[in-house]
Amino acid sequence: MAVAQCLRRLRRTSFRFRSLMSQQWIAAANYQESDWESLVELWYHYNRLIAVLIRNMREASLSTRCTITPYETCKLAFLVRDYLDHMKHHLNKIADRALKTKAI
Repeated sequence: MAVAQCLRRLRRTSFRFRSLMSQQWIAAANYQESDWESLVELWYHYNRLIAVLIRNMREASLSTRCTITPYETCKLAFLVRDYLDHMKHHLNKIADRALKTKAI
């Protein structure tokens, strides 16, 4: 979500926002009661949108200073790279789960 928030604010030279409360978000969305295919579809479409936003970013925007409390200020380029690395982790988890499901 942090990347999406950054991308909406790209016209600024810097901005601040609060850290995501991921555990509270997960509890409120009740993902554990959702079926796996629906979650993957939601994740896929959300990340397709993020990919479009990243692809359409101006290079100058990558130097936008972002402060996500309580963390140190960083550049948007770092958040984009970090987000992409995080998504690779999730893709690996999905692939692992898919392989286990086929093996059953």
